[in-house]
Amino acid sequence: MNITRQQQILSHIKRIVSTELSQIDHELFHAVVVTDVLLSNDGHECRIWVDAPDDIVTKLNGEHHREIQHAFLKKFARKIVPKLQFLKDDGRVTKLESLLDQQKDKS
Repeated sequence: MNITRQQQILSHIKRIVSTELSQIDHELFHAVVVTDVLLSNDGHECRIWVDAPDDIVTKLNGEHHREIQHAFLKKFARKIVPKLQFLKDDGRVTKLESLLDQQKDKS
């Protein structure tokens, strides 16, 4: 898969998940921000980093996971629908992206 296509898919996933989180009937999720998305090479797993407290991330992976996954399934029209896993963004993703940008600038 070329890089542009992969970026489009990741952007699409990020948009769907962000929309679904804002529509869940639980006011704690309305302030959750999706910061990054990573899809496995085979497309079966998707890691989603969110800017949210630990207890919210636990709820996203626990009691609300099925609801989010089901809503995602309806809107993500692909042959393979990945299983979503939410992770807390503790700033490492931003640091990693800045390091990668620095390496690109040097090239």
